[in-house]
Amino acid sequence: MRSAGATDKIDIWEHQIDITAARVDFLAKLHAAESWLREWQIPYRVASFLDGPSGGLRICFTEAKFARAFLALHGGRTAPSNKIATMLAANADDEAIHNLLAGAHEE
Repeated sequence: MRSAGATDKIDIWEHQIDITAARVDFLAKLHAAESWLREWQIPYRVASFLDGPSGGLRICFTEAKFARAFLALHGGRTAPSNKIATMLAANADDEAIHNLLAGAHEE
């Protein structure tokens, strides 16, 4: 059963940007992005992966204006809201989030 509080936490991270980076540039891109986001005090969550010669960053934001500003400066592409990425961005320590993830996996 979904609680309203858990759903609210999930929905706030629905504005997402994907960035692809070569393995050699991956950490530099991640650090540059995080530095800029901290400087401007923009709330965000990052999901990332390395796969062979390249990797990807998914930056999740609480507001569309933050995603647009990030996109204008750092590039990437607007990503459709990914249910699992959004849930993980909300709070990976929250038991309600784990329950929702389990339900999403069963679908």
